[in-house]
Amino acid sequence: MDADKAKGLDDIKAQINAISTFPANTEPPIVSQVTMRSLVAQIAVHGDTDERSLKNITESIRKDLLELSEVSLVETLYMRADEISVEISEATLRRHQLTLEQVAHAIYSSSIDIPGGSVKADAGEIRLRSTGQRYTGEELENVVVAYEPGGGRLLLRDIATIVDGFENVDQYGEFNGEQAMMIQISRIGNDDAIEISEAVVAYIESKERELPEGIHFTMWSNEADELVGRLGTMVNNALGGLLLVIVSLSLFLRVRLALWVSAGIPVAIFGALAFFPSAGLSISTLSLMGLLLSLGVVVDDAIVVGERIYTKEQEGLDPRTAAIRGTSEVAVPVFGVLTTIAAFMPLLNVNSNLGQFFVSIGGTVVLCLIFSIVESQLILPSHLAHRSQKRAQYGFSQRWETLQDRIAGSLESFATRRYKRWIEWGIDNRYITLSIALAMMVIMGGLIASGRVVFQFFPAVAGNNVVARVVMPEGYPLEGTQAVIEKIQASAAETRRRVDAGRDDGKSAFKNELSSVGVSITQDFAMVGDTGSNVAEVSLNLVPYRERGGMTPQEVVNLWRDLTPPIPDVVELSFSADAVSMGADIDLELRGRDIEQLGRAANVLTEILTTYGGLYDISNSYRSGKRELALKVLPEAEALGLTQADLGNQVRDAFYGREAQRVQRGRDDVRVMVRFPQDDR
Repeated sequence: MDADKAKGLDDIKAQINAISTFPANTEPPIVSQVTMRSLVAQIAVHGDTDERSLKNITESIRKDLLELSEVSLVETLYMRADEISVEISEATLRRHQLTLEQVAHAIYSSSIDIPGGSVKADAGEIRLRSTGQRYTGEELENVVVAYEPGGGRLLLRDIATIVDGFENVDQYGEFNGEQAMMIQISRIGNDDAIEISEAVVAYIESKERELPEGIHFTMWSNEADELVGRLGTMVNNALGGLLLVIVSLSLFLRVRLALWVSAGIPVAIFGALAFFPSAGLSISTLSLMGLLLSLGVVVDDAIVVGERIYTKEQEGLDPRTAAIRGTSEVAVPVFGVLTTIAAFMPLLNVNSNLGQFFVSIGGTVVLCLIFSIVESQLILPSHLAHRSQKRAQYGFSQRWETLQDRIAGSLESFATRRYKRWIEWGIDNRYITLSIALAMMVIMGGLIASGRVVFQFFPAVAGNNVVARVVMPEGYPLEGTQAVIEKIQASAAETRRRVDAGRDDGKSAFKNELSSVGVSITQDFAMVGDTGSNVAEVSLNLVPYRERGGMTPQEVVNLWRDLTPPIPDVVELSFSADAVSMGADIDLELRGRDIEQLGRAANVLTEILTTYGGLYDISNSYRSGKRELALKVLPEAEALGLTQADLGNQVRDAFYGREAQRVQRGRDDVRVMVRFPQDDR
């Protein structure tokens, strides 16, 4: 499989590299293979400081985290790339009879390292290299742009404002009102999420003391906490179920027999976990779901075998013979669990983006059921064949066995006097029995068809974060998006006030607030959405469920949505509390060849749907695109030798900028751009 992916990647790269018709000045296409990864933790680095200082600290933390042996992948959010902007006004260029192209060429010619070969001498070989590469805006100030008629030098600092800053992109993050950058740690392949989380938390605790004053670490999300919580839930449920099984079986069977039957649960679970590495599985939320699904079947197999062996012993057989005959008699029904395994096997062969989801659940269930068969058919009979059958003669054990005999006798009496008669009646009146069964099926079908029983293929799983996402029209100014964010933050503050006012303990149900403009709060390989100054999100982090007093995230979302005022010109406004979601509840698809007509139809349909009660967060995927101003050369200008390419390059240089060169500074590929000042653009 890996070889096929590598070959496919090489083939695609070869085909892309063979394209020679890309427009001039186009960035080289990047072809990469999507790697399955899972988010483990997000750390907010925030404080009252400037962007450069915050970036340096965040980058230092990123490097430290990558040095941890448990961590494989660390990414950053809200961190703009470095850029050196050389800004020259049009008036200055005219005064010195220069162009942006000439200035860019002067920078390139003066800021460069060129290898010159080598010279062989008696002392050895000596390499030759001319060095003049400049890496910072301060070093570029002394670049000679031109020589004046009197012999003087015109330096770059004399005609330009040099800004050693960041790319001119609209994206930033705020954490509890302070400027923030996010560090995102993910796991790849068989990395252990819990080990990664523990290593990261330990690093945070040690690094917190070394941070400058006013800079703070805050763990925004930690999936390992969710995993540990679900592990705890599963363990508690398993222990509770195990206790109930032991108590229930002890009422009818001998205590030792009940204990050996109950041992089937941990044997099946630990047996499956032992083969997780070989099967390419790991302990995750999905595998825990698989374990929970298989618990019932696991204990049923052991109960069937154990009860049959006990019955044979009651008939007077010795333990060894009873174990052999009892297990043999129910072997076929127990091996019927193979049909359940067969039902889950297709999940292991799903070739899609959801394949990993199905494999984690299906693989876990299959392994548990296999070990359930091994335990009930081999391990359990062996244990029961060698246990003591002596009955207690005195004390609590004797009284308990007397109670067992009474309960077992009552159950046997119920089975022979009542249950048997019901079975006989059902067999004698088979058509009535069949009619009753069909009637029940019709009733259940009616409940589903009428919507009284709701069907969901993948129900959403609520998390501890509630998110409001807004998308404005393409090209919407940053100031306008910030005004929208302020409205949403105001409604979020009112939501927090009302929720906290209704709590009896006086504590807040909220931990932190994170807002972003230009990029989504959570970035993952499958979470690719709109970007730009028209996209913004606000997220509220809730305390764990047990500390919320039963309040659900959906209740917070509903209140937040109701308190948010109408937003003019909004393209999409949605509120969500889902940690895992397979998409919207209702999706309608419009098809056609005329994109403009499709857009009008989508807008009309959206307006109609807003009049329906019970529908909310209604939006469509049609985007009109940014406004565009098309420039063409006049015939009079063409007569003077001005071409469309000349016009395009002049406009590009003035507004976007001319790239003089790129320099490597740390892990950043820093561009040196020559352009007009912001006020002239």
